[in-house]
Amino acid sequence: MHDAPVDIELTLARLGGDRTLLANLFRLYLEDTPKKAQALAQAWTCGDVHQVERLAHSLKGSSATVGAEALRQAAYSLELAAKAGDRPAMEAAYTQVERLVAATLATMEAFCSASA
Repeated sequence: MHDAPVDIELTLARLGGDRTLLANLFRLYLEDTPKKAQALAQAWTCGDVHQVERLAHSLKGSSATVGAEALRQAAYSLELAAKAGDRPAMEAAYTQVERLVAATLATMEAFCSASA
């Protein structure tokens, strides 16, 4: 796995090197993901395992689209743990998702600022 939260070079290659398109995708992600993260935190606090699973699934898909592989993997782990009802695994994955959301958003914001 790549050390960076987002493999920008790989994602750019998938987009034919179009930095403007990537910045636009990142901006959409930056707009949507904090809402998903907030809803996930609320579901987590309320103990709504089904909602945690659903939101982790959604976060997994959107993260895969923009090359946020580390977050995609963490969200997938959370989704599977929630589906299995494995509370210790859910706690570990949720902590990782929280950390990676912040790192991923910061990386994307830096890219968008540099591309502006």
